[in-house]
Amino acid sequence: MNDPLAQLQDIQLPQDVHQYPVALGWWLLLALIILSLVFTLRYLSKRKKLNHAKKQALAMAKNQSLSAAEISSIFKQAALAYWPRERVASIHSQGFATFLTEQLPDKDKQHFEQLVSSSFEQHYREATKAAKTQVEAEKNLQQGLVFWLEKALPPARNPSKKNSTSGGFHD
Repeated sequence: MNDPLAQLQDIQLPQDVHQYPVALGWWLLLALIILSLVFTLRYLSKRKKLNHAKKQALAMAKNQSLSAAEISSIFKQAALAYWPRERVASIHSQGFATFLTEQLPDKDKQHFEQLVSSSFEQHYREATKAAKTQVEAEKNLQQGLVFWLEKALPPARNPSKKNSTSGGFHD
């Protein structure tokens, strides 16, 4: 008798499927991921550089014992870090206060003006005021500095304003 099991042959496996070459879609996905990483890293790097002057100015502004001259200097340094020297260096007193106010969003301008309006005038006048008035003015000016640094910097990109990242704080 014929045994049907004896007629069976071993199972032959197909050849292994190769992983390469990878399909074009995978290469495109890889390129897209790499480009996304490159652009994200460039964006974060630019943002860090742009905020460096702001962080440095905020650190100096939060020092509790600043005179009006030091506060004014920090304002000037911060402004020079973000706007061209020709635009910032020559203005002072009320003109500088107006420049600083213009850089703020409309909703924040009034609060800033309340903090620093009289303080800027007192700083550029002779220092014959009573000590209490001067301490209060310096306190308001310092609060105005921190407020302005947090709200106005870094400046929004606006083609009508000539913003520049030249200049800056130097250690």
